Amino acid sequence: GKYYSQAMNLAKENNIEVTNPYPYRLLGSSYFFGYDMKMARYNFEKAIQYLPENDWENLVGVYGLLGWTNTFYGDMEEVKKSIEIIEENIVKIKNPLLQSQAYHVTAVCYSLGHINPKKAVEYSLKSYALAEKSNYTLFMYSSLASRMWGYYYQGNLEKALEAIDFALELAQKNNIFVGISLYYAYQVEIFFARKDFQKAYDKAMEYLSDPKIQNDKFPALVMMRVQALYFYQQNYLDDALTVINNAITLAESTSIAYIGITLQELKAKVLEKLGQDPAPALARIKDYRAKHKGIDMISNSFKPMIALAEKTVAEKSSTFDSRASYTGSATVIKERLQLGNIIRTSQAISSILEIDELLHMVMEKTAEVTGAERGALLLVNDETGDLEYKVLHNPDDEGEEPLKISKSLIEKVKSTKKGLVMTSLGEADSTLSMTVVTEKIKSIIAAPLLVKDKLIGLLYMDSKLLNDLFSEDDLELLNVFTSQAAISIENARLHEKMLEKARLEQEMQIAKDIQTSILPFVKDTEHYEIAAFMRTATEVGGDYYDLFLKDLPHFGVFGDVSGHGLKSGLVMMMAEVAFNTIMTDEQMRNQELAGLYQKINYTLYENIQERLSQKSMIGRQYSSMYMTFRMFRFDH
Repeated sequence: GKYYSQAMNLAKENNIEVTNPYPYRLLGSSYFFGYDMKMARYNFEKAIQYLPENDWENLVGVYGLLGWTNTFYGDMEEVKKSIEIIEENIVKIKNPLLQSQAYHVTAVCYSLGHINPKKAVEYSLKSYALAEKSNYTLFMYSSLASRMWGYYYQGNLEKALEAIDFALELAQKNNIFVGISLYYAYQVEIFFARKDFQKAYDKAMEYLSDPKIQNDKFPALVMMRVQALYFYQQNYLDDALTVINNAITLAESTSIAYIGITLQELKAKVLEKLGQDPAPALARIKDYRAKHKGIDMISNSFKPMIALAEKTVAEKSSTFDSRASYTGSATVIKERLQLGNIIRTSQAISSILEIDELLHMVMEKTAEVTGAERGALLLVNDETGDLEYKVLHNPDDEGEEPLKISKSLIEKVKSTKKGLVMTSLGEADSTLSMTVVTEKIKSIIAAPLLVKDKLIGLLYMDSKLLNDLFSEDDLELLNVFTSQAAISIENARLHEKMLEKARLEQEMQIAKDIQTSILPFVKDTEHYEIAAFMRTATEVGGDYYDLFLKDLPHFGVFGDVSGHGLKSGLVMMMAEVAFNTIMTDEQMRNQELAGLYQKINYTLYENIQERLSQKSMIGRQYSSMYMTFRMFRFDH
């Protein structure tokens, strides 16, 4: 996202309007998942502006993301507009997976936006059925979120919990991690809604002690809101206010008005109970309503939760000592927050999309986290399946041989997909590989890089100085980091492929522009009315026509190169050059057509068969190509 932003800023500084929709879509997604809804909305709207009007297979997805963005941003009137556009055009989508996506994004808008939860369930079930028919587990899993919200906001709490349990079961079976915090968050809120107050609180504390969940701001805010409700319900108002203020600080650092206004509603109630002035909270609520059209739908839907807490306010003499539990849980959180370095590192790498920069950052931060002297990051070659060295870390021994890892260790991690720790290594240990012995390594820690149980790489660190540098606790800590690192690396790879695809598409567009630009201007002559038209089957093709009308005798030509694409277009341009070279020579124009055919054929043959087919990396593809070519001389 950083590089796209820099490129866009540079274009803006030079008054250049970028008209390619795909950078806007990618930037919009980056801002959305970073919870900057203002910038997400701007970029999604730009993507829609530049996508072709009838490209509904892409437009529906962007309108859906725009709807989600406006839901979080609290502009419910805009959400309704997105829904209306998607519903009008779903029928134009033929791909069942894209149909599944269309129903899912609309269902999320209907449910999370509190617009029509019943319709949300209907669409969610359609989305699931289409994904199941296509055997696409990820879309099946995703559709359960809108089903959960749809049932929840209809008041059918048990059905909502069933959807959550089903989603968590699918996630466990298929090693899906994306979005799981969201299911945990609403599981907690639904527990509270069905008056399982203690269970809701305990689960919230348990989940929030996980650094990965702390790092996901929207689910974290939902769980913090439940904590605050619990303290309000228990009549621990100071604790409730502390949690609310912490949550508001987090919400204000994002553009999630969806949560922000409900926190202010709850804060106003708590301040009133404490005998303090609620005016600042009420002013903030008024500000939300002024800036976000339709946000009252959100705040009104949350008021029953506040009413539920007020209705069941517990007395201080409650047998459960909430403060003791809170203190104990806070201790757990404090211990977990000692992992602050690894959390900050995970946050840092999640925003890096340039693959080389990311790999070096992962290596550098792993060395910091583990305290190791040396290390290596290996990635799986998708074609060979082998692990290949990508980054080496050995800062103090520049003159030494490059770091080598025991092949047996690599194979063990690769086959088991589990990390390992080896300490107090000595020469007397006959089980050690020769690499470990000759390198005089004393401690080793290694962890796989996994995405949905697929091995994409390996992180290896060692020490030649300390015998017991690493422990199983260190491995557990490293596994937390590598799970985020693996996702970031996979995202960076996909980003790199997207950039390459966009670059190739741009180059093909340029090639098409060049090819069509060299076609002649058609004009009538004294004796002939002339018309010509050509449209390539792909961006670039081998179809060809040309006219020579500058001097007498006039000539025309048309032809077709075998195949389609850039190779055919290249041969077509060779033919164009050969034809126009001959046309510049008046003597040659007056020769027999058979002789002209031979000259053009010889030029093409020499270029294709004797040069391209032998020198090009894809020479065999050229060697079988041919061209039909018809030339005519105008009769005057």
